[in-house]
Amino acid sequence: MQNSKIKFCIVMNFLFCILLGIISIDKSIISILYVLICIWALRGPKQAIQSLSINYAILLLSPVIYQLPTEVSWLRWLVLLIAGLRVIPLVSKSVLSLLVSLVVFYLVVVGLGWMESPNFIISFLKITMFTFGAGVFLTAFSCLDRSELEDYRRWFFCLIAAILMLSFITLFIPKIGFALNGTGFQGILNHPQAFALFVVPIATYLTADLLLKKERGSIWLWPIGAIVAYMLYASHARTAMVTLFMSLGTTLFVALMSSRKEKLDLAPVGSLVKIGTFVLILMSLSLLSPEFSESMTKFWLKGSKKTATVDKAFNESRGKGIEYFWRRFLQKPLTGQGFGVEEGILTEKNVTTFLGIPVSATVEKGFLPAAFLEEVGIVGVLFFLPFFLGLLYGATQTCDVRLMSMFFS
Repeated sequence: MQNSKIKFCIVMNFLFCILLGIISIDKSIISILYVLICIWALRGPKQAIQSLSINYAILLLSPVIYQLPTEVSWLRWLVLLIAGLRVIPLVSKSVLSLLVSLVVFYLVVVGLGWMESPNFIISFLKITMFTFGAGVFLTAFSCLDRSELEDYRRWFFCLIAAILMLSFITLFIPKIGFALNGTGFQGILNHPQAFALFVVPIATYLTADLLLKKERGSIWLWPIGAIVAYMLYASHARTAMVTLFMSLGTTLFVALMSSRKEKLDLAPVGSLVKIGTFVLILMSLSLLSPEFSESMTKFWLKGSKKTATVDKAFNESRGKGIEYFWRRFLQKPLTGQGFGVEEGILTEKNVTTFLGIPVSATVEKGFLPAAFLEEVGIVGVLFFLPFFLGLLYGATQTCDVRLMSMFFS
């Protein structure tokens, strides 16, 4: 049985690598692939999630290698619509309370946007897409039994493994792997931050498997985990690295406090010993190797001058943005300024339309908590909490510390 699973993973990984190679040949092939995944999404909940996974992976691909056709701007939403039409009728009691809290949040945000948003149609479409997308995923996953969830987990990890394997090759091809700025690693994706966002949940999953689980995994997980961690480090995404550490710490704390810790396959003493050993190795390398110490300093200072501090480097990148959005939040603390928009930022240049309907309106705000407060205010946050706490409760009830860590990341 174990051998058949390994063979399945090898075959799927190979097929995904082939697929990623084929769609780089011509953008028309990507259009054909979208037609195929739209059809595939109609088969069932698992197929709908698979189609959406491929859809979002395509959207993140590097323009240096892949040329996305212009119709992708609306095809991406067509996949979501078809997946939704397939799975929404299958809503079950197990997910109904989550969906109700999500819909209530949606209605509140629409009302807040109508009152305060500088561009209500953008806010309305963004919160609609968010709510519909979240509802589709939650409903689809709730329809899968344990064996189908395990099948999807293997399928999903094979897709990720293929992207990481091809990205690893680009470490030795700087024109691709470091295309954006020559310093931050992006692999075959379109931005170092996007690469880090893509990698950190998987890096957290692997690290939790190696450091937190009582049961010993394959010895091959150690070099694989090291390579994934290095690629995350090479992206220069400090937030992602902090996320990795915080997720493991939060998982360890929740697991130790849980009344079900006996079922979690957690090794409390062993985990602390492994984490302590890892920290000790890092400290020793920093003390013994000037090159390693300098590299770590550059990472945390993000290339700032040697005289800079982590605090100053943070203020130069995230700090100023957080301060700006906090000031905007204080202007309208109850209602916020409008979901998914920023006055003076959205112009014709970064709003893509289809038949006159906006299908993409990019706004990069940098730090989610401050941006979320700025957009929906205290009222919106209060109505979001039941939905978020429902997700949190479900995640902490799992008996797999790896999945719990992935959720927190």
